[in-house]
Amino acid sequence: MRRDRIVQLGFGALALLALAAAGMLQGPIERQRERHKLVTVSSGEAIAKHPKIALMQIVPGGVRAPFITYLWVRSQRLKEDGKFFDAEGLRNLICEMMPHFSGVWAFHAWDMAWNISVATHTDDERWMWVSNGLELIRDKGLYYNPDDLLLYKELAWIYFSKMGQYTDEMHRVYKQRWAEEMDWVLGAPPPAGTTAEVIDAFRPIAEAPATLETLSADPKAKAFLDRLAEFKIAPGEELLRYYNRLGGDPLAGNLDPAPKGPANDREREVARLLKDKALAEGREKVVAFARRKVLVEKYRLDPAWMLALMEKYGPMDWRHVNAHAIYWATLGLHLAAGMELAEIHAGVAEAKALKLKTEELDLYEITRLNTERIILGALKSLSRTGQLFVRRREPVGEKQKKALIYLDWTPDWRFIEPAHQEYVAGGAALTGSADKLDAESNSLRNGHVTYLEDVVLQLFFGQRMQLARHYFRELVNRLKPNQEIYKRPGLTLRQFVRAKLKKMGLPPSELARTFWTGGLRSAYLALAGGQTSQFQQYRAFAYRAYRVYARDISHAQRLRPPPFGIIERDFLVVLFLRPQAVQAKLPLLGKSRLYKAIATIRVPAGGRSVTLQQVVYPAIAEALRKECRKEGLDFDAAFPAPAALPQRQPSGPASG
Repeated sequence: MRRDRIVQLGFGALALLALAAAGMLQGPIERQRERHKLVTVSSGEAIAKHPKIALMQIVPGGVRAPFITYLWVRSQRLKEDGKFFDAEGLRNLICEMMPHFSGVWAFHAWDMAWNISVATHTDDERWMWVSNGLELIRDKGLYYNPDDLLLYKELAWIYFSKMGQYTDEMHRVYKQRWAEEMDWVLGAPPPAGTTAEVIDAFRPIAEAPATLETLSADPKAKAFLDRLAEFKIAPGEELLRYYNRLGGDPLAGNLDPAPKGPANDREREVARLLKDKALAEGREKVVAFARRKVLVEKYRLDPAWMLALMEKYGPMDWRHVNAHAIYWATLGLHLAAGMELAEIHAGVAEAKALKLKTEELDLYEITRLNTERIILGALKSLSRTGQLFVRRREPVGEKQKKALIYLDWTPDWRFIEPAHQEYVAGGAALTGSADKLDAESNSLRNGHVTYLEDVVLQLFFGQRMQLARHYFRELVNRLKPNQEIYKRPGLTLRQFVRAKLKKMGLPPSELARTFWTGGLRSAYLALAGGQTSQFQQYRAFAYRAYRVYARDISHAQRLRPPPFGIIERDFLVVLFLRPQAVQAKLPLLGKSRLYKAIATIRVPAGGRSVTLQQVVYPAIAEALRKECRKEGLDFDAAFPAPAALPQRQPSGPASG
């Protein structure tokens, strides 16, 4: 008994010594944590703000580790039982207890965006969990770990893969919801703008003052701010809500289903203020300030970096998810890897990897390589789907409370050259010279070849022959593919196109839509010019491209396109209302000729045959009437109403 007592006293004394030693080491440890930026606030502030979390962080690891393990196990069981909100609460606690372990943030964000989201079924639920994953990294993970490349890569990957690709059957929901969020902040870029015009339209936001005090120093901005103060409207989110509905800006708020126009006397006064021409210059400065403020404070976006990306890569529409994939990937390489924007190219990290053995690559280098690849993939996607087309119909009658909105994504050939140059820069980094892109050391070569082959086909069927020939020469002369087709002496562009079409299998979803869009574009521009035989040829190609794709993808519901009749109708509406969206020039008289020509083309609709003219007239009449009034043209003569309008929308493939 006495021996046991001695052992107890000995261990008790040892525990006291260990506790005393821990107390003596507390100060040096705190100083090291501060020196290495492992704390964001002092211990006193942490305890005052988050007492439970702060106390858990200072308890001995022997107690904290089992507790965190328990939280992990418990949260996983709650998730498996479908109690997602309870699991999220525990996981947020885990993240707060391990704030500087980036893998914890990345895992939980991934789990919400990929796993929990697909366990739900409604559009709202799916989007909630995907956006929760985004916000966990963007708003919290990067706050504690602003120089951790892994988190930037994971955030960019959610935008590029989860939202931007087609693996999730609700990918259109994610794309549209994100477009809605950015649309209410920024509106749309100039619809017919050149690259320079689109960039210049964004520049005032990037150059807007960072503080209200600085903005108020401008007399014209101050005059408008004073008028806003009379209505108690703050220059931020609140102002943008009013501006989008009441400001009369045709590029603002078109994805918000709320009806435009004032709803009461107060809003009518606000609308008059927002449209007051005498205050226009000050209003523009205040609106730019409000947009910058929301981007920075709500979405953690740096407008200056956004502008720099547009100047490097092209006229990004920030409503597109892949623009944000590029933003977070490049920002991560800049802040975490110390790279300037001009130095960021796919292949830089890969070039270093090739110099080392695979087993010598650390996790950081692998993460950097994957981050660079996201940029390249997102640029390619922008060249295929980079333009957003919005068709909006305001509520009619008392029963309809919200506007009807149709959103689609069309190819933007302005991003072909930036994507191509990204491949060239990557190849140069891998081979040591841009003149050696055909070298075996260029591991990007096969992807570059495939991309340019697709580009040539897109441009060929889009009737951009000069560009098609340019990229065909780049493909043949610089990359020198070794496939059998390129061994043919004197291979011409048309021979290449015929050979590729003959052996082509199932194209990717993004690429398939560019084929039928290009075919429809060539077809209806030919019809507008009176070239009936070419119209029939190109229209048949578009339908064949659609039919082959739809047949081969019939097993995957998430990738199945709408019926061809609907695609053709929607394309025509775009061509009539915004031809520049499909890289076409169609003056008003050309639209009139085309409109009259489609009076003989019939499509199935609701079990009966109707003309395309009957189908598209309701969607284009109002806008074309305004266009005719502006140019002094008789609308009823240029666009006569069809004899009868269909009661239902087309639901099957076109014929005629």
